[in-house]
Amino acid sequence: MKIVMSSFLMYVKFKVFTTSFSIIKSKFRGQLINKKGKVEILYNYWDKLYGQVHTLASKARDKATIALCVKIMMVPYDVRYEILSQFTKSCRMLYSIAFFQWRLNKYTIWHGIANNNKEEDL
Repeated sequence: MKIVMSSFLMYVKFKVFTTSFSIIKSKFRGQLINKKGKVEILYNYWDKLYGQVHTLASKARDKATIALCVKIMMVPYDVRYEILSQFTKSCRMLYSIAFFQWRLNKYTIWHGIANNNKEEDL
C-alpha cells in the first residue's frame, strides 16, 4: 500500500512539474517571439527611413548623402539585425531602470507600503 501511495505521489509531483515547466517554456517562447517582432519592426523602419533619405538626397542632388546611403545599404543583414537587437535590449534595460526608480519613489523601502502623499506624486 505504501509503495502504491508513494508512486501515486511521485506521479502527481511529476505531473505538476511538467505542467509548470511547459508554462515557463511557453512564456520564454512568447518573449522571444515578441523580441524578434520588435526587431523586425525596427528593421522595416530602417528600410523606410533609408528610402526617404535617399529620395530627398536625390532630389537635392546631394552626392555626399547619396554616397552615405550606398554605404548604409551595404551593411549586411546580420549586422543590422544585431545592432537593432542590442538597441531593443538597451531600451528594455532603460525601461527596467525607470520602472524600478518609479517603484522606489512610489513605495517606501522599509515597509512596502504605498506612499499616499499626493504632493510627491505630482
